Amino acid sequence: MANAYILVYIREDHVEDMLKPPKPTAALRERIEREQEEKQKARYNEQTKVVLSLSSLLIKIFCMFCHFLVVELFHEILLEIASSILSALEAMIMSTFYSVDAAHLF
Repeated sequence: MANAYILVYIREDHVEDMLKPPKPTAALRERIEREQEEKQKARYNEQTKVVLSLSSLLIKIFCMFCHFLVVELFHEILLEIASSILSALEAMIMSTFYSVDAAHLF
């Protein structure tokens, strides 16, 4: 196996120019910009997912709370209706059993 070496001499007045990093080509600049845009889009999409997840969670909690309120209100209304029906039935039974007018019971 052979090794190849290249010996390069640089004039002292060109050392600074030779040690400077090369200027990026247009293709390299475009690639860097494209990669930065992709990273920004990925970050935005990830943040959007978090926001959407959080908002959907809040909506679910709100719906559960509304469902709870509706069920509780419906339950209270049903209890009031049942109570008034039972009171009316009781009044009818009392008026029939004791021969008293139902209007006088309340």
